[in-house]
Amino acid sequence: MIPQKYYKVNLSTMPDFIRARNHWEDHHTYRFKYTRINPRACEICWQEEGSVTELKDGVETTYAAGYAKGFIHNELREVYSYDKIHHEYTLIIYLAEAAEPLTEEELVSWKPQKGEAVIPGIVQDARYNQKLAVLIKRAVQEYNSASRSRQLRTYGTLMEILALMTDYSLSCVQDVQKQSRIKLQHCKNVCAYITEHLQQKLSVSVIAEQTGISPNYLPQLFSETMGEPLVAYINRQRIQTAQQLLIQHDASLEQLAETVGISDPKYFCRLFKKYAGITVSEYKKQYR
Repeated sequence: MIPQKYYKVNLSTMPDFIRARNHWEDHHTYRFKYTRINPRACEICWQEEGSVTELKDGVETTYAAGYAKGFIHNELREVYSYDKIHHEYTLIIYLAEAAEPLTEEELVSWKPQKGEAVIPGIVQDARYNQKLAVLIKRAVQEYNSASRSRQLRTYGTLMEILALMTDYSLSCVQDVQKQSRIKLQHCKNVCAYITEHLQQKLSVSVIAEQTGISPNYLPQLFSETMGEPLVAYINRQRIQTAQQLLIQHDASLEQLAETVGISDPKYFCRLFKKYAGITVSEYKKQYR
C-alpha cells in the first residue's frame, strides 16, 4: 500500500487549464524534474501503460499502470521510468488559491465549503480507478477537440473527476475510522480479560487465544492502539492493584505478589519500584 496524501483545493474560481495531453513515449528511459515549486499548479493523471518512479527526499515510490494520481507542484521531485513504453493521460490546472495538504485526522473532521474538493495522491481502489480512467481520458479528448464548447465540456468533466476523487478520499478515512473502532474494541476485550485474570499467568499466546486475536499480531495491535506495549500494560495493572491492596490489607510480600499473579517476590519488588517509583516498604510508610 502506497502512503497516502490528500490536498484540499478551492474551486470557487474556475481553474485555468495549462495542459491536457495524451502523452506517449517509446524508448527505454525518460526522466524529468519539477524544478519550480508552485502549490497552485495541480496535476491529475491516469497511468495507461508502464510504471513511473518518483524520487523525493531520497525516497523512491513506484506507481504502476492502472492508477489515477494527483500531484500538487509544491515539492521538488524527480520522475523517471525505465519501461520501454510510457503512456499516460495528464491534466494540469492552475488554481486560484494554493492547495492545502490535509492529514487523515483533518479530513475526518473536514466540512466542505462551497467550491472545495480533495485530491488524493493516488487512488488505490479499482472501482474508483475504472471510473476515473474514463473521465480523465474524456477530459483530455474534450480539451484537444475542435469544438467551440470544448472549455465548458472540459470543465464539466473536471468537476466530475474532482467530485469522484473527493468521494474516494472521504471513503478512505471512513475505512480508517471503521478499522480504528474495530482495533479499539479488540483492545478493550484484551484489557477486560487481563483485569479478570490478573492473578493468573498471562502470556501473549493465552490472551490471544481467549480474545480471538492472532498471537503474532496482538502485541503490535495493542501497542499501536493503546500507546503502550502489552507486557508493560499487564505489569502496570498488577502494580496498581498491588498498591490498592497495600492500603487496604496487611498481607505479606509473598501473598501480595501471588495475588497479582507474580510468583517471585523479588521480581515483584523490582516491578513495584519501576512502576510506583518507590519501594514496597516506602509505599507502606507513606500511605498507611
